[in-house]
Amino acid sequence: MFPLKNYYEACIKREIYGMRKEDAMKRLTNILACHVVTKDTAESVHVRYFSCKLDGVEMVPNMDRWIGTIALRIEGGFVRESAISVSDKQK
Repeated sequence: MFPLKNYYEACIKREIYGMRKEDAMKRLTNILACHVVTKDTAESVHVRYFSCKLDGVEMVPNMDRWIGTIALRIEGGFVRESAISVSDKQK
Protein backbone atom coordinates (compact mmCIF):
# COMPACT_ATOMS: atom_id res chain seq x y z
CA MET A 1 0.00 0.00 0.00
CA PHE A 2 1.24 3.48 -0.84
CA PRO A 3 1.68 5.17 2.58
CA LEU A 4 -0.78 7.99 3.20
CA LYS A 5 1.94 10.60 3.81
CA ASN A 6 3.72 9.80 0.52
CA TYR A 7 0.43 9.91 -1.38
CA TYR A 8 -0.46 13.22 0.25
CA GLU A 9 2.92 14.80 -0.55
CA ALA A 10 3.05 13.44 -4.12
CA CYS A 11 -0.52 14.08 -5.24
CA ILE A 12 -3.16 15.34 -2.87
CA LYS A 13 -1.44 18.43 -1.46
CA ARG A 14 -1.15 20.16 -4.83
CA GLU A 15 -4.39 18.75 -6.17
CA ILE A 16 -6.67 20.11 -3.44
CA TYR A 17 -5.10 23.58 -3.08
CA GLY A 18 -7.60 26.12 -4.42
CA MET A 19 -10.44 23.57 -4.69
CA ARG A 20 -13.88 24.40 -3.41
CA LYS A 21 -14.42 22.96 0.06
CA GLU A 22 -17.11 20.53 -1.13
CA ASP A 23 -14.93 19.17 -3.94
CA ALA A 24 -11.93 18.77 -1.62
CA MET A 25 -14.11 16.93 0.93
CA LYS A 26 -15.32 14.55 -1.75
CA ARG A 27 -11.73 13.90 -2.86
CA LEU A 28 -10.47 13.33 0.68
CA THR A 29 -13.30 10.98 1.62
CA ASN A 30 -12.61 8.86 -1.48
CA ILE A 31 -8.90 8.29 -0.69
CA LEU A 32 -9.49 5.41 1.70
CA ALA A 33 -12.61 3.45 2.55
CA CYS A 34 -12.40 4.00 6.30
CA HIS A 35 -12.41 7.68 7.12
CA VAL A 36 -14.15 9.81 9.74
CA VAL A 37 -14.73 13.56 9.37
CA THR A 38 -13.95 14.83 12.87
CA LYS A 39 -14.25 18.56 12.17
CA ASP A 40 -16.22 20.35 9.47
CA THR A 41 -16.60 24.10 9.93
CA ALA A 42 -16.53 27.06 7.57
CA GLU A 43 -12.84 27.61 8.41
CA SER A 44 -11.42 24.09 8.67
CA VAL A 45 -11.91 20.40 7.97
CA HIS A 46 -10.23 17.39 9.59
CA VAL A 47 -10.50 13.94 8.00
CA ARG A 48 -9.10 11.04 10.04
CA TYR A 49 -8.19 7.76 8.35
CA PHE A 50 -8.28 4.35 10.03
CA SER A 51 -7.62 0.79 9.00
CA CYS A 52 -10.80 -1.05 8.04
CA LYS A 53 -12.56 -4.02 9.54
CA LEU A 54 -15.44 -6.02 8.15
CA ASP A 55 -18.71 -5.64 10.04
CA GLY A 56 -21.13 -8.03 8.36
CA VAL A 57 -20.97 -6.97 4.71
CA GLU A 58 -19.79 -3.42 5.39
CA MET A 59 -16.28 -2.04 5.86
CA VAL A 60 -16.10 0.19 8.95
CA PRO A 61 -13.24 2.12 10.57
CA ASN A 62 -11.20 0.23 13.15
CA MET A 63 -10.92 3.08 15.66
CA ASP A 64 -7.97 1.35 17.37
CA ARG A 65 -5.78 1.62 14.23
CA TRP A 66 -5.41 5.29 13.24
CA ILE A 67 -3.42 5.83 10.04
CA GLY A 68 -3.40 9.62 9.80
CA THR A 69 -5.30 12.90 9.58
CA ILE A 70 -5.48 15.47 6.79
CA ALA A 71 -6.49 18.97 7.88
CA LEU A 72 -7.61 21.81 5.62
CA ARG A 73 -7.77 25.56 6.22
CA ILE A 74 -10.67 27.10 4.30
CA GLU A 75 -10.99 30.76 3.26
CA GLY A 76 -13.95 32.03 1.27
CA GLY A 77 -15.09 28.47 0.61
CA PHE A 78 -11.76 27.40 -0.96
CA VAL A 79 -8.82 25.36 0.37
CA ARG A 80 -5.92 27.67 1.19
CA GLU A 81 -3.70 25.34 3.22
CA SER A 82 -3.47 21.68 4.14
CA ALA A 83 -1.43 19.54 6.51
CA ILE A 84 -1.05 15.89 7.40
CA SER A 85 -0.22 14.03 10.58
CA VAL A 86 0.41 10.29 10.61
CA SER A 87 0.91 7.61 13.21
CA ASP A 88 4.47 6.69 14.15
CA LYS A 89 4.05 3.42 12.24
CA GLN A 90 3.39 5.34 8.99
CA LYS A 91 6.49 7.59 9.14
